[in-house]
Amino acid sequence: MILKRREKQRIKIDFTILLCLLFLGVIGIITLLSTTVQPDGSFGSLTIVYRQVLFLIFGMILYFIFSLVDINIFKYWQVILEI
Repeated sequence: MILKRREKQRIKIDFTILLCLLFLGVIGIITLLSTTVQPDGSFGSLTIVYRQVLFLIFGMILYFIFSLVDINIFKYWQVILEI
């Protein structure tokens, strides 16, 4: 029995979307960081900033995972969904 080798799948990344995602994420983190500054110049609770960074990283991981999905598998869903 001959097994077919699967070709290595290349990640197709749209760098425009990636740069926009990073830019908006950094702007959001900077904005949240600026809201935590106390009147004396120190930082208050940074919990919300850490959560934002965590969700940004989580979103990036999801972006890379979904970029691996071949969209041709959805071609036959049109019949199922009656679009």
